[in-house]
Amino acid sequence: ILFVLFLSVLFISCSDDKGNYDYNYEPDMKIIPMGETYSVRRGDTLRISAQPYYIENKDTVWINENLDNYDVDWFHVAQGAGLRPSDTTYYSKSVDFAEPIFLSLGNGYYFFFRVTNKLTGVYKERFVKVNVTSNYTRAYFFLTEDDNQMADITMYARRPDQSWVTVNN
Repeated sequence: ILFVLFLSVLFISCSDDKGNYDYNYEPDMKIIPMGETYSVRRGDTLRISAQPYYIENKDTVWINENLDNYDVDWFHVAQGAGLRPSDTTYYSKSVDFAEPIFLSLGNGYYFFFRVTNKLTGVYKERFVKVNVTSNYTRAYFFLTEDDNQMADITMYARRPDQSWVTVNN
């Protein structure tokens, strides 16, 4: 019985595999590094340019030259939200992001760039860190009253170069 069992296993293991091995080659998309950290003054325009590409037959194919088969998205996700473009505070469908930034001052905002193949749904993502700064490092406000009993506020602010500037309403 053991010999018959051994022969049957040997016979089954030598049969032809009829699996489907028709794989479609999908080139691996890449994104040229855009820089890791950007700084922008609050209210100024943040400009970041992405350069997605893939290699086909040893040639570099730039995705941003023909976007027919690709979706590109820039988005900033609020802290604690998901990584879906619908959860974003900033969103752009262009390879080049150029938007005025009105986030609170601080470090550690992340902006994501995603390129998605429309036919396969395969996507590649890359993020950059954005620091939002101000024109001033310290400020003092003075509230006064003019001769007509109207309130007047004046700000004395220090710039990053340590010089002081007066800002009136």
